[in-house]
Amino acid sequence: MNIIFKKEEVLSGVQKIASILPQKTGAAFLRTIWIKSKENEVQFLATDSNIEITCTYHCETREEGLIGVQGKIFSDLLKKLNPGNITLSLQGQKVLITQGQNKYSIPVVESSWFQEFYKFPEENKKIWSGDIIKEAIDKVYFCISDDESLESMTCMSIKKGKEVGDIEFCGLNGPKMALFKLINEDIYSILPEEGILINKKIVNELKKILNEEDIDININEGRLFIRTINKQEMYTFPLSSYNFPNYHDFLEKYKNSMNSSLTINKQDLIYSLDRLILFNTNTKSTIFKLSPSNITLSAYGSDIGEAQEILNCEFSGNLDSIVLMTKDIIEILDHFNSENITFKFSGKLEPFKIEGEEDPNYVIFAMPVEIEEETYYTEE
Repeated sequence: MNIIFKKEEVLSGVQKIASILPQKTGAAFLRTIWIKSKENEVQFLATDSNIEITCTYHCETREEGLIGVQGKIFSDLLKKLNPGNITLSLQGQKVLITQGQNKYSIPVVESSWFQEFYKFPEENKKIWSGDIIKEAIDKVYFCISDDESLESMTCMSIKKGKEVGDIEFCGLNGPKMALFKLINEDIYSILPEEGILINKKIVNELKKILNEEDIDININEGRLFIRTINKQEMYTFPLSSYNFPNYHDFLEKYKNSMNSSLTINKQDLIYSLDRLILFNTNTKSTIFKLSPSNITLSAYGSDIGEAQEILNCEFSGNLDSIVLMTKDIIEILDHFNSENITFKFSGKLEPFKIEGEEDPNYVIFAMPVEIEEETYYTEE
């Protein structure tokens, strides 16, 4: 191999590739960046055994070839080199990196360890806006579980909605569920009937690479494929094979039972709860006492004291009070764009939902909590 490329054209891709590589542990080939040249094109490739990244750039190819280098040292060196042309050539069992009069030599990895990477499936590919996908992820991500024993709940679900073109993003961890809907008939057409599940660790990687630009997207062979429109960067991720809970059964069950409605200014409630959380040393919760025109919020800490605040609201229904987890409600409210938020309650210990008028395609479900009365005993 003997090629010349410009540092500033390849650096961003090489750094993204290096970010998925284990630094010290794992097999040597998983710490490797593969460099493959053909005609006037160079590819940088790497995998952590799940995610695969391929970055393709223009180069001057003097001799084609394939080499592997230790990913961290190559990425770190490339970052510190000056802008401009870099020559990379194979010299025996080492790769020689030259810039001007400066030379650097790095051992190569045994090329027999190289395994072919996935190619982007061109058939049925679609174009989707990266910022729309990122918004959908942000809406449900906080409800994806970190507990690996919950299997499917450690994944984000993307599936077809009831109407043609409707797509549903869902995160579910047991106590909370976030559901965000959007319309895209092209993406709807490539989603399998059972939908797809993306593990939270993979979702983390998606969040890093998505921006406001459009991307090519496809689903094939149990994998999600994403590629920049200029075809320079391609990512492929494995999809999970768990069975996601059928949340539509849950939605149907409680569709007509959430008859108590509370509408309140979102920011006022956040500010109030942010003060009350200082007193949450016992139960981590806040008591909501409900009346038609105002709500009384109270919290108690045995070693601190107690707090009570009254906010204006609109309430209708038979529920007189309910206890909610303070931190959870603050986190939920932060995901809405609406000025006013509506809670719909079905009972003191039954699921409730939160909606916003300016968030018509977004709903979050959560569970209230039960506080046991403390009993004190004295000896005769």
